Amino acid sequence: DDEDDEEDSTAARDHDKEARAMLSGKTGLYTSARLYRICRQVTGQRSIQSVFGALSGMPARIAAADKVTKRLAKIERENAAARVDKMLAQARRDGKVTRPQLKSLRTQGLKDRGWLKGYLATLPKLVRTLEDGASAVSSEQVASDPLSALTVDQRKMCEAFAADSGKPLAEVARDMLTKFHAATGSGPKF
Repeated sequence: DDEDDEEDSTAARDHDKEARAMLSGKTGLYTSARLYRICRQVTGQRSIQSVFGALSGMPARIAAADKVTKRLAKIERENAAARVDKMLAQARRDGKVTRPQLKSLRTQGLKDRGWLKGYLATLPKLVRTLEDGASAVSSEQVASDPLSALTVDQRKMCEAFAADSGKPLAEVARDMLTKFHAATGSGPKF
């Protein structure tokens, strides 16, 4: 403890010597006239009493500015989060994202809102929504002809897989639909 106190007092003495050397007469880095001029510029005051009064009030002004800065940062974060949530809600309504995707997209969107906006703009419709109405294809029709339940892109994918695997197209489509409905918990069971 005594050694720490000695080191602290030595450091304080060294700091005081350095300050005195900078402020001493004409050889120092800062003359009293230059310091007064800088203080007038910083405070915007003209008289020496006003300058000292403004300087003594600086800690309170700095604390108030820090408080306002923190409040503004919080409001900006909340605003950014609300904008990201709004974009994701619209994408969800449009059927572009699924519920499991929301968390990771929200995290990425909070980091870079521009990226999220561009990403959502390029997404195709993935999920059938309530606004789309009931499916035009019945469960019985899907069971008898699974190809009728596929979109054009899904059909192309099934045709390519059927060509590679040598399986019949209807069987590949039925397998794909079965896996999709098992994963999503919706649709007909074959």
